[in-house]
Amino acid sequence: MGRPLVLAWVLSPRVRRLPDDRPVLFRADAPELFALVDEVARAVGTRGVHAIAVDGSINAGVMTYGVRGRRLLVLGMPLWEVLTPGERIALLGHELAHYANGDTRNGLVVGTAVRTLSLWHHTLRPLPHPSVIEMVVNALYVVPRLLVRGCWCCLSG
Repeated sequence: MGRPLVLAWVLSPRVRRLPDDRPVLFRADAPELFALVDEVARAVGTRGVHAIAVDGSINAGVMTYGVRGRRLLVLGMPLWEVLTPGERIALLGHELAHYANGDTRNGLVVGTAVRTLSLWHHTLRPLPHPSVIEMVVNALYVVPRLLVRGCWCCLSG
């Protein structure tokens, strides 16, 4: 009885939350930045975002969070700081276009499938420095690992 419950918990859809490991800005915190994001969003044919998270990555991205599917823009400050004003607008346009074109990789259903396949791929990875029994397990996991990796690659990119 316990194994099906654990499997159901692992495979259940997860509603993302706002990140708690980095600063999150709301409209009152950065009105000029949100005004720019709103203007670019209108230009690409979508709505703005509800929150903007900033981190130390050299990247940017969008995702949804919460039950209502609120929009979150993630901006890596090292990337943002080196861009010219025109490049910043282009970056925002690129990221917000994910919402405009219906990119579903981060949605509840497909996003959950991608995260679940990623977990399975990690779980089925070969054991390092295996004993004889672990070598047999590694060999038995080759086909499932390749199937999971193939599905994961198809969904994620």
